[in-house]
Amino acid sequence: MPADDMAANLAAQAAADPRIQAAAQQQAQQAVAQAAEQGQRACCTSFTRYNALVLSRPKLQLEEFSFSREDWLGTFRYWNVVWAQTQVLAFCVYLACLLILCIPGFQAWTFIKNLFGRSIYGISVHLLALFGYTCIGDPGCCAGNAVFFVWGMLYLVAAPMCLAATETAWPAYVASTFLVIPTFYVCLACWKLGGGSTARNLGNQLSAGIQQRMTTSASRAPASEPAATAAAPGTANAAAPATTVAAGDPEREAH
Repeated sequence: MPADDMAANLAAQAAADPRIQAAAQQQAQQAVAQAAEQGQRACCTSFTRYNALVLSRPKLQLEEFSFSREDWLGTFRYWNVVWAQTQVLAFCVYLACLLILCIPGFQAWTFIKNLFGRSIYGISVHLLALFGYTCIGDPGCCAGNAVFFVWGMLYLVAAPMCLAATETAWPAYVASTFLVIPTFYVCLACWKLGGGSTARNLGNQLSAGIQQRMTTSASRAPASEPAATAAAPGTANAAAPATTVAAGDPEREAH
């Protein structure tokens, strides 16, 4: 229709106008900057709120020690904060033990090196706990079973990594004992929230793959046995004429 053609021509002319292109580009840049600012503000708010939870006085709730909870997401949030608080406590205990170990022998380099490694570990696990609380601890999150499985494995691996972040043995072992119960419950919460279902599915797939490979190997073995059996008589028959010819050769008999 002529009206449609006129509208299309006007739209094409407007799109080709440099002023309109510049205005559209400026609006897009403003939208990106606004989104980045909102994301940064939300991240800072989450970080500040989580730090306030970690630095607050721990509240012991006996119902969180139960194995038959209904609100496992709330259990995850509770033990996530307790896990982060225990990391702070373990760091203080480790620092005190390290001072007792290094001061009598004037081991300044050992103290600095181990303190640096432990500090890097502490920052890493604090960020892990923060992202776990904000990403999958939010009641409105849409995390699937695989996400809970991955985060449970991260918590399980991160706890004993404190032993690898230092060269001094007994202070690290003393500090790591505080992490046993919080690590167990935060991993249990991830298991109940769907990580256990993913682990069972992975186990079933792995078991099915191993069974299929064993069945394929077993079916190939009997097929190769008749071929070897059929090749044996042919070898014997091939040797018999050679023996006959050799026996009937008069020149060879004369020699």
